[in-house]
Amino acid sequence: MRSFILFPILLIFSPYINGQDKIKWNQFDSDELAMTSYDQDTNAIAVVLAHHGKYGISPSYDGLLYQYHKRIKILTARGAEEYGEFRIPYYSRDRMQFVRSIKAQVVSPNGETYLVSKSNMYDEQINPSYSEMTVTFPHLEIGSIIEIKYDIDSKFITYPRPWYFQEEIPTMYSQLEFDLPIEVDYAKIPQGVFESRDDWYFAEHTPGLVREAYVASMNDYKSQLRFQLRNINNRSYIKSWANLAYNLRIETNFGAQYMRPAFVNKAWKAIEDDITSLGSDKEKLAYIYDHVNTHVRWNDNDGIFADVTANQAYADGTGSSTDINFLIIGLARRAGISTAFPALVSYRENGSPNPAYPLLRQFDFVIGVVQIGEELVYIDGGEANRPMGLIREDALSRSAWLVADDWENWIPISPKPSKQTYLFELQLADDGSCQGELSNVITGYTACMHRDHIQQQTQESYWTQLLDERHPGSRIQEYQLLEAEVSKNIVKEKMILHIPSMGNSIGENVYLNMLPFFNIDANVFTLAKRAYPVDIPYGAIDNFIVNIKIPEGMEVVSVPESERVSLPNNAASFRFLCSHDGEYIKLNYSFKINQLYYLPEEYPALKSLFDLVLEKLNEQAVLKRI
Repeated sequence: MRSFILFPILLIFSPYINGQDKIKWNQFDSDELAMTSYDQDTNAIAVVLAHHGKYGISPSYDGLLYQYHKRIKILTARGAEEYGEFRIPYYSRDRMQFVRSIKAQVVSPNGETYLVSKSNMYDEQINPSYSEMTVTFPHLEIGSIIEIKYDIDSKFITYPRPWYFQEEIPTMYSQLEFDLPIEVDYAKIPQGVFESRDDWYFAEHTPGLVREAYVASMNDYKSQLRFQLRNINNRSYIKSWANLAYNLRIETNFGAQYMRPAFVNKAWKAIEDDITSLGSDKEKLAYIYDHVNTHVRWNDNDGIFADVTANQAYADGTGSSTDINFLIIGLARRAGISTAFPALVSYRENGSPNPAYPLLRQFDFVIGVVQIGEELVYIDGGEANRPMGLIREDALSRSAWLVADDWENWIPISPKPSKQTYLFELQLADDGSCQGELSNVITGYTACMHRDHIQQQTQESYWTQLLDERHPGSRIQEYQLLEAEVSKNIVKEKMILHIPSMGNSIGENVYLNMLPFFNIDANVFTLAKRAYPVDIPYGAIDNFIVNIKIPEGMEVVSVPESERVSLPNNAASFRFLCSHDGEYIKLNYSFKINQLYYLPEEYPALKSLFDLVLEKLNEQAVLKRI
C-alpha cells in the first residue's frame, strides 16, 4: 500500500468550521437514559444515539487523524449480547495506522457510570497487515448506554476511511466533519441519503439495514461517503482509470513484478525446460499454475501491491495472494503468453466496485486474467484445491478491473455453474431401512469444497454426518474415492451405505422419504418480500436419480406427484418426476439456478420455487404390506 508525506504546506491550517456537536462526553439527557424502545423501529435491539467523526491532519503533520465518538443505547438482551464488544480494525503493518486516546464507559439506566479499564481493551493482530482493537463493556444491561471515543492516526492520505451514516441498527444522528486545509483536495463519492453544509455531512433517523440471505454486501446499500485524494497544492493525484492503470504499471511493487523478466528468474529456471516442451498456451499456463500452486502457499494476506518480490515469494514458498498471482502472470508472460494481465477485484462482503470513480480503495487484491483464443482464463493461486479458472468464492463480485493498455478495462466475472449428480440404487427392507449404493460426480466450486471436506476428515465420517442430518444412525459400509484431481476440478465417489430410517413403518404401511439427504437450506428465503436483490455467487445444477427396489410382500399405495416448473427466461428450474413400476420406485430430480442476480420484484417467484422444492423434498411415498 502507498502513502504520501504531507510536507510543511500542511502547517497552513484552514480555520475550523463552527459546527455544534450533538454529544459531549459523559453528558446525557433524561430522554436517553429513560428510553426503552425506539419509536421509529420498535423491534430494534439497540440504537445508535449519535456517531460523530472528524477527519483532520495528524499531530505530526505526516498523515491523517480520524477522531470518533459513538454512543449506543441497548434496548434488548440480544442488543447487550451483540454490542457488548466494540471492534476497531486498522492497518498495523509498519505502524502505518495505530489507535490512540481511547476511552469507553457504560452508563446504567439510573445514570451510574462504569469506566472501561485497560484490562477490558486488547489488541490482536489478525494477519500480517491488519490488527483489531477490541473493547469489552462490563456491567451491560437492558437500558444501558455504551459510549466510546478513540482516534486513529494514519500515514495513508490517498484514501481516507469511508464514513457510514447507516448500519444494521437504526441511527438517530450521524455526522462527519472533514476538516482539512484547502491545499488538500479530496474527491467525495456519496451514496444514499444524507445532508451536507460546507464540509459537514450529517443524517438523522437513518433506519437499520436488516441483512438478508444472499446479499453480497450490505455496504452496497448503506448511506455513506467515500474519499480519494484529488490534489495537494495543485498537484493532481486522480485523473482517470487510464491514468491509474499507467501509474500501477510503472510501480515497482505492481507492474515490475510481472513485466520485468528478472523478477521471476528463480521460478523460470525451475520450469524452463518443461515449459519449452509444451505445445499450446493453455498447456503452458496450466503447468505454470500447478507448479506455483504446489510450491507457494498463501499466507492469508491480500493487498493491491506486492509484499515481497515474485522471486522472494517463490524462494520462501509463501506469499500474499497478490504475490502468488503476480508470479503466475510473470511466468506466463515469460513463456510467451503476452495476453496475461493482472486485474483488481473486491471481496463480495466489501461491496461492488463503482466504475464511475477511479478509486483504488474499492479493490482488495489482484487476480490474473489470461486471454487464450476467445476464452478468458482467471488465475487465483494459493489454494491447493482450487484449480486454474476459479476465483475464490468470496471474491465473485461480478466484475474485475483489468490493468492493461488495449483491452476493455472492466471485464465480467462469469463463473461456470457447479454441478452435482447423485445416483442411488437402494433396496428397501420391510422395516423401512435401505441398503445400497451411491455413485456421484461433482464439479465446479462444490468440488473444491468437497475436496476440502474429505481431506479434513475421513470420507466415511463426512458422508455419515450428511446422511445423519435426515436419517440418524446412517453409516457408510464401504467407500471408494474414484477421482479427485484438482486440475480437472472433479470428484467421483462410490460407496455402500445403510440408512436405517429411510422409511417410517406405522402399522401395515411404510412412509418412505424419496431423498436420503437435502441439498438446499430450508431457511434461505423465508421473508415474504425483500428490500435488496438476491445475489448468488455461482450457478448450480443438482441432479438426483433414485431407484428404490420394493421388497416382496409390499405394494405401492401412492408416490409424490411429479412437477416441472421454470422461472421466466429459464432463470431457475425444478423437475421432480416420481413413478413406480411394481418393482421399483423411481425419482428423477433436477434443480438448476442459472440466473445469479434477482431484483426484489423477482424475489416472490424465486421464493415460490424454493418453497415448492422444500415441499416436494418432504413428500413421501406410501407402501402397504400385503
